[in-house]
Amino acid sequence: KSFLALHWEHKELDSVPSNLWQHPQYHGLDVLYLDNNYIGVLPQEMSALKSLSILSLCQNRISVLPEWIGTFTDLQTFVLAFNSISELPMSLGELNKLKIFNVFSNALDKLPISLAKCVCIEQLNLGRNCWKENRGDPPSMQVALPRALIDGVKSGKLKANTDEVMQFLRERFEFFEAEVEEHRR
Repeated sequence: KSFLALHWEHKELDSVPSNLWQHPQYHGLDVLYLDNNYIGVLPQEMSALKSLSILSLCQNRISVLPEWIGTFTDLQTFVLAFNSISELPMSLGELNKLKIFNVFSNALDKLPISLAKCVCIEQLNLGRNCWKENRGDPPSMQVALPRALIDGVKSGKLKANTDEVMQFLRERFEFFEAEVEEHRR
C-alpha cells in the first residue's frame, strides 16, 4: 500500500478544503496536517477520510469537536493543541488505535469518560487547560480530574501522567458502567 500524506500548514485556510473528500486521489489519505490556519469548523464531509492515521489541527480556531470524529478508527495520532475546544465528544472512545492525543492549551475542564476505552494511548498531553477539580462528583459522561492529576498535568510529566490519567478514567468508567447497570435492574 502506498503512503499518502498532505501538509497544508500556514496556508491561511479558514475551512477544510472540500477537494479532500471530493477528489478520489485523497480518499486513501493517511496523514493530514492542517496546522497554523484559521479553521473553525470540521465539516461532516471530512468524515469520509477513513484511512487517516495522523490528523494534526494544531493552532486553528476550532471550538467544537464533532461527534463523527469517532469514525476515524484508524487514527493513531490526533493533535488539537492551541485551539479553543471546551468539551470533547464521547465518540473519542471509539478511537481504539489512538496512541498520541494532544489537546494542550485549549479550554477543557473535563474529559469524556469514554476516553478510558482508548487502551493504546501512550501520550496524553492535557496541559494548559481549565481543569476543574473532581470532588467526588457523581458518575457522569464528562469527568473532572482529581487535584493530584491536575497538578501533574500542569507539571508536564507526560508519560507518568498519561498512565495516571488513563487509570483514573478507567476506574471512573468501570464505576459508571456499574451504576448504569444498577439503574437498569
